[in-house]
Amino acid sequence: MLPEYKAILVATDFTPHSTLAFKHATMLARKNDAKIHLMHVVPRIDSSMRGFLSSVLGEEEVDSIIQKNQQKAHHEIEAELDEFARTELANHPEDLTRFAGSHIITDNPVDGILNLALDINADAIVIGVHDRRIIEHFFIGNITDKVIHRSTCPVFVVPWSKG
Repeated sequence: MLPEYKAILVATDFTPHSTLAFKHATMLARKNDAKIHLMHVVPRIDSSMRGFLSSVLGEEEVDSIIQKNQQKAHHEIEAELDEFARTELANHPEDLTRFAGSHIITDNPVDGILNLALDINADAIVIGVHDRRIIEHFFIGNITDKVIHRSTCPVFVVPWSKG
């Protein structure tokens, strides 16, 4: 039996390779009559920065500032993702019905992608990747590599080509 893709998660970081990944996900959704979930991960504030701010402003003040700004950022990013999807699908209104919505997650990128994939019961994850220097990959790691190795569903990796 061939696999069926009914829920496709597309991770975006608002770079050109994410746009290309969205286009590939749209075609995959079209061919499988699947829904597309578009997501962006907002990284958590670094613990050392949070500790410093708490020592200056106080824990309650820092919590209040983070919560207020996080909510505002989530709303703005969600609106940006929705507009991105509408713009990308403008020439294909039939595909707009496949758009299941935007998801904004505050987490580390790998955990955010994998947890949302489980939450929406994703059949596939589509993620764009850009070239990184070997030294950068060695020291920092690669989000895409970690998602591939930890995912329980297929991960489609769309490379970014400059040409």
